[in-house]
Amino acid sequence: MDVNFFGALYCTKAALPALIRSKGLIIVNESIAGVAPLLGRTGYSASKHALHGMFTSLRCELRHKGVHVMIVCPGFIRTNLQTRALGCDGGIAAHEQTTVGREDTPENAARQILEGIEKKKTMLVLTFMGKLGYLVSRLFPDLYERMMTGRFKKELDQ
Repeated sequence: MDVNFFGALYCTKAALPALIRSKGLIIVNESIAGVAPLLGRTGYSASKHALHGMFTSLRCELRHKGVHVMIVCPGFIRTNLQTRALGCDGGIAAHEQTTVGREDTPENAARQILEGIEKKKTMLVLTFMGKLGYLVSRLFPDLYERMMTGRFKKELDQ
């Protein structure tokens, strides 16, 4: 929460007067975990859900002032973040992150984010599996939760 949520909150709060004056852009690096369950990464997911609630509300509050807010949900990106992810007990996750689909590259994610800025997107989901997961979790939340739980059942029983 300190980094993922409060870091974004405090940075945005500090920059807000300048953003309003310049009719600027806020880009929030969220995650599919901010809009759908991510088993085995409960702490991470909670921080990203908090971001989603805060920045979708802030978008509504700032729209009339000319400030744009774009939420980015990258999916799985090849980084070393997974070695520091928190599990459901608040400690470093004991098992490696399981990915769904191919991991994206940071370079490809950056390119798509630049395109999203140009198109004034409000929400940008980057990977195919991310888009599929987002749609299924929104349209059929019970099905998504059953699929997620079934996929990770072996890990959950450990």
